[in-house]
Amino acid sequence: MDDGLGVNFNKVYNGTLTFAEITDLTPGIKYTFFVTATNHNGEGLGSDLVSYRACAAPSSVLAPELVLSTSTTALLKWRLP
Repeated sequence: MDDGLGVNFNKVYNGTLTFAEITDLTPGIKYTFFVTATNHNGEGLGSDLVSYRACAAPSSVLAPELVLSTSTTALLKWRLP
């Protein structure tokens, strides 16, 4: 996993499972990951890079409000969470 700046990569999991939970990520930061496999011959080539942005789900989302409607349209408004 990179440091969120795309510069330094650090090992975040070393084991036999095919999944890992990565904790303590900073919301809003895009992290890049890749996977390698190791056996008695050494470490293989890395996978393609993949990036994900850490974020928290928005809270206090209110239902949209109907402002105006016709037989074929609806105008809705809502507040930002």
